[in-house]
Amino acid sequence: ILARARREAEREAARLRDNLLEKAKIEAQQIVTQARLQSKLRLLELKKQLIRQVFEAGFTQIKAQVSPPQRVIVSPQGEEKVDFDEEKWPEELLELLEKKISEALWP
Repeated sequence: ILARARREAEREAARLRDNLLEKAKIEAQQIVTQARLQSKLRLLELKKQLIRQVFEAGFTQIKAQVSPPQRVIVSPQGEEKVDFDEEKWPEELLELLEKKISEALWP
């Protein structure tokens, strides 16, 4: 009886150990995956900042040489050309640039 109880206890201990090891492996994989994701997100953010810096530097250089683009507004009174808002123009262009880069990288 004692030997049988011991074998059962050993089997139960082995089962519990295996179960805990499996849970630990899964948790370790989740931690590694999360760390990789955080690393990729940080790299993506740094690339985005670099693109923004390059864009702003280039925009500053061409801004003096080029007049702001115009929009055509159609109304019942007719068409009217208006300049882009000086403050919004760079931001709108940057958003368009980021969208195009995104489309090129992830079609």
